[in-house]
Amino acid sequence: MKRKPNVLSLLIAIMMVFSIFIGLNVKANAADAFQTEVVRLVNVERAKIGLPALTETSQLDQLAIMRAQDMASNRNLPDDHNTPTLGYPIDTLNNNGVAWTYIGENIAWGQNTPAEVVAAWMNSPSHRANILNVKFTEIGIGYIKGNYPLNEKGLIGSGIYWSQLFINPGTVVNPTKVITSNTLSTTNTSTPIKVSKVKKHGKTVSKKIAITVE
Repeated sequence: MKRKPNVLSLLIAIMMVFSIFIGLNVKANAADAFQTEVVRLVNVERAKIGLPALTETSQLDQLAIMRAQDMASNRNLPDDHNTPTLGYPIDTLNNNGVAWTYIGENIAWGQNTPAEVVAAWMNSPSHRANILNVKFTEIGIGYIKGNYPLNEKGLIGSGIYWSQLFINPGTVVNPTKVITSNTLSTTNTSTPIKVSKVKKHGKTVSKKIAITVE
């Protein structure tokens, strides 16, 4: 005798699949909301001094996410922005075919909301300089939750790794460069890599790099 399909079991299975799909969607939308809010807060600060708004691009978002993931996976908040797998921001952009004339990056760990991380960056003159740099026109935001960076003493627990990429796009991908301990060189320029840190209660909570090529 052939058993009839259990309608209730079928309905439950469908609902479980639907719930998983909704859960993944909610998680993705939350990430998008955080990225959008960071960009909004940055543009609010730029508007205060009459600067044009930065344009968020999906390509820069994806690259910033990759850099945040690299830091989180390796539990590393690098002093010189040379992340363990992806290298410097210029490596990430060049290796993914992004043309640029100016690059900047702010990174951070431990701030749990867009408002917190933008406030931390704005309270640092060097991070603030990236946010308010008139030369930048595009922005990408990445954030990944992870355990405290092992290379920073005195930090405990879990938090969010942030990467904020800025560029002024160029017309061609930049040439291969040679990187030394504190200088990057291309065929037409030699520019120091400027790095600074923000400390709270003696602990490093965010860092930034500014690289320009003219």
